[in-house]
Amino acid sequence: MAAENIDTVTTKSDVFISMAKRAKFIIILFAVAIVLEGVGIISSFSQVGLLEAMMNGLSVSDSVAEANDSRQALIGLVQVLLLIFTAVVFLRWFYRTHANLKPLQLQGLKYKSNWAVWYFFIPIINLVRPFQVAAEMWKASFSVYNKAETWQSLKIPACITVWWITHIVSGIMSRVASRIPMKSDVTIEDLIFSTNLDMAASAVAIVSIVFVIKMVKGITAAQEEKFKAIPLEVAGVDTEANLGGFTPEAIDEGKEG
Repeated sequence: MAAENIDTVTTKSDVFISMAKRAKFIIILFAVAIVLEGVGIISSFSQVGLLEAMMNGLSVSDSVAEANDSRQALIGLVQVLLLIFTAVVFLRWFYRTHANLKPLQLQGLKYKSNWAVWYFFIPIINLVRPFQVAAEMWKASFSVYNKAETWQSLKIPACITVWWITHIVSGIMSRVASRIPMKSDVTIEDLIFSTNLDMAASAVAIVSIVFVIKMVKGITAAQEEKFKAIPLEVAGVDTEANLGGFTPEAIDEGKEG
């Protein structure tokens, strides 16, 4: 990329900021989330056994029932707190990674970085637009050439499609499962179904997390490589200018995905 074809950066939003360290932190948070989802599945499986025993007329002491409820509540609380913290960190990565496309000299971007995060919170639009923004980030980051007609023709990788579909499905399943116990005439059968549905939602969520990790690693590594071809005085100096642990092999794996 010839330096004479690149405009000089004049604002902070036009400066490339390395996301390598933040990506590593996000991946750690996602790994913890996977572990917690697994713990939740095991705990819910135990709850199903308890409910089935009650349905079959077996005696269950109050202390056992209270211990189960307390365990489930504690796991749920930890999951919610981790979800909120991880969401904040991930959304900051999401915004900044899209904002990096401008100093990387990508042409023909359809979405604005300032809206990249807000799309997650707008009803109806949040079912599709975050996926489209993520696809734009991936294709633009992995493109060899920066012209719109070149990178826009690239295929959307499977990791982004699977991530988003499983994210939506898991969210719907969790919402349905959480509402069933709130019924005024809830039965033990309802509670068993709700718990099984919640376990299935956790399993789907694990799949979603695995693929969003692949997306984060792929886009971050691709942008780091792309940045290396741009002079520091052109793209800005607020960067580590290194792969931060991501290797060219990681980029190759991303392309294959």
